[in-house]
Amino acid sequence: MGARSVDAFLDELQGHIDEIELRIRKDFRGLSDDQLNWKPPGGGWSVGECFEHLLTTNRLYLVRIERQLASAGAKPEGRRAETYRSGILGGWLARQMGPSPMVKVKTPRVFRPSSWRVAGTVLGDLLAQQEHLRRVVDASRGADLGGVRIPSPLTSLIRLRLGDVLELLVLHELRHLGQADRVRSIDEFPAP
Repeated sequence: MGARSVDAFLDELQGHIDEIELRIRKDFRGLSDDQLNWKPPGGGWSVGECFEHLLTTNRLYLVRIERQLASAGAKPEGRRAETYRSGILGGWLARQMGPSPMVKVKTPRVFRPSSWRVAGTVLGDLLAQQEHLRRVVDASRGADLGGVRIPSPLTSLIRLRLGDVLELLVLHELRHLGQADRVRSIDEFPAP
């Protein structure tokens, strides 16, 4: 993808976070524990597992982002790049983790849901995390989105651009929100 305005890019991410939060509140807030934990007959994750996976993934990345932002410090006004261009690996990963992945891959163990029965607090936790993600995106406005590198939770050998990681997290949330929607739309999904 070509160069994008940093402010427009971050505003777009914030818009997606607003959309995600609204969809969680509107479509999933009233689900019972049984509905959150119901698994599709053909296999796959429950709605709750989709959300626990997002909590785990975001938590692992957000701590790394905050650490790197703190050590990099904000650029003085006028010294930060006005445009942002995704890196080759980071751009590919963001697209791969987004709503329409090119290839299906098995989720690495570190990102998998931790339990077979997800607690009913998962939706409240995810909504709180949306606010955390929103604050991190705002804090990134003063940073060099292409220069600040975020180490992967899988291996410190992979260090992605801050902008790519922010985009990856938001697109990844949209992907699993869609997956949770598909689980809810299965005929056998428990009635309220």
